[in-house]
Amino acid sequence: MTDDRHIREVAEVISRQLASRPEAADTAEGIANWWLHSQRTEIAPAIVEAALSLLVSRGQLVTAVEPGGRTLYRPFGKA
Repeated sequence: MTDDRHIREVAEVISRQLASRPEAADTAEGIANWWLHSQRTEIAPAIVEAALSLLVSRGQLVTAVEPGGRTLYRPFGKA
């Protein structure tokens, strides 16, 4: 599987999670560990980050940096 295809597939899984939990917000690590755990295979952090970046570029996610420096991802329009 090409990286681009894998990135799009991971982005789709994240999008489905957002559709079922529109108030969700988490870090890239949390998304990899909790949102994507049902994939039954470990997804490389770079793929997760790229999928999140794709969703941000599409306007589906926004980022917020917490005081400790961690970046949270949440659906656009959710505070």
